[in-house]
Amino acid sequence: MIYKSFADFALAQLRNIREASDPSVMRQASIVVAGEIKRRIENEGKDQSGGRMETRSREKKGAYSKAWGEQRQKKGRQTSHIDLNYSGKMWGSWQPVPTDEGWGAGFISGEQAEKAAKNEKLFGPIFGPTKGEEKLGLSQVIKRFQTIMKQK
Repeated sequence: MIYKSFADFALAQLRNIREASDPSVMRQASIVVAGEIKRRIENEGKDQSGGRMETRSREKKGAYSKAWGEQRQKKGRQTSHIDLNYSGKMWGSWQPVPTDEGWGAGFISGEQAEKAAKNEKLFGPIFGPTKGEEKLGLSQVIKRFQTIMKQK
């Protein structure tokens, strides 16, 4: 783009900066990262460190304690890895949410947030982003900034 004057260039850049500072940029990154966290847990059974979540029970049914694995199997749920999904209510409450720092992800239902906290007591940190998920979020922000800065 060729600008007629420095003033035109400066005004265009100010518009771009204003758009880049819009909260929707971080919200979009939160949507992507929240989805990736859910995918990691549900599909791979991995915690925040990338390790597989495991029961402490000696008697097992798949990745679960024998009793819980049998209960899950009766309901038609998989037992090969811990996916923190039985009724679907907890994951239904998992959403991008505004935070003091911008945007993040969390459980909007108090009851489901308590369930998530109990799961973290059992398995350690789960719901925070891995380093790879953080990089994914950052790449979303960078792509959006690049798109904005290319505008007139």
